[in-house]
Amino acid sequence: MYVTSTAVASVNSVALAVASVGSVASNTVRDAAGVIQHGIASWYGAKFQNKRTANGERFNMNDLTAAHRTLPFGTRLCAHSPLTGKSVIVRINDRGPFVKDRIIDFSKAAAQALGILQKPDVVALLDSSDKRCLKG
Repeated sequence: MYVTSTAVASVNSVALAVASVGSVASNTVRDAAGVIQHGIASWYGAKFQNKRTANGERFNMNDLTAAHRTLPFGTRLCAHSPLTGKSVIVRINDRGPFVKDRIIDFSKAAAQALGILQKPDVVALLDSSDKRCLKG
C-alpha cells in the first residue's frame, strides 16, 4: 500500500451528509480546509468496460466518473491530489470501492487526469465548486 505523509485525516472520522443530487450539499460535514473526505483512492477500467454500474448505466472508463460507498448517484464532486497538485470533477455513478482502505474508485480517465494511474494515492474529496477545482 502506498501512503504519503499527507494522509493525516482519518478516513473514518469524516461524516458524509448529502442532501441532494448535484454538487455536494452545503450542509455536508467538512474539515477546516473544506475537505469532505480524505484518503486512498484507486481506479478501475478495461475489465469493467461496458458493464452495468450500480446506477444501471454502462461503465465507460473514458468518462470522468467514480464509485463511492454512500454519496448519491449523480453527485458531482472535486477530487484533488495533494501529491500531483491536479484536480478533476467526477460524477458518482457506481458503488465501491470494495477494498477496505480505499474511499473512492475512479474511472481510468479520472485517475489519469489526477495523475494517479501508476499506484493508489491519497486524495481529498471537495465540493465541485471549490476553488481548487476551478483552475484553468
